[in-house]
Amino acid sequence: VKPIKWGFPAQNFYHFKLDLQNDGEEFQFSLLKNFKMDLYLKNNEIKNDNGKFSVSLEKCITDYLEFFIQKIKSDLEEKNLKIENVKWCFTIPA
Repeated sequence: VKPIKWGFPAQNFYHFKLDLQNDGEEFQFSLLKNFKMDLYLKNNEIKNDNGKFSVSLEKCITDYLEFFIQKIKSDLEEKNLKIENVKWCFTIPA
């Protein structure tokens, strides 16, 4: 399981796919919300809205950061910039 979108685009994508789902068909997507706050709450497992899917907090954060970095690399390459020239500062709401 890997992230394909985050933020509001993820919510919009999820609900769009949910609206297209046929009755009886297994739904292939899960929406994980507010997972960064689980760091503060020290939860070790994150569940989706209906509780049918769960993933470890460590895996969720790792996948999110990998996806985030790949997105940034792609955006930088489009502008002929190098990721090595970027100074990073990650913040997590508390």
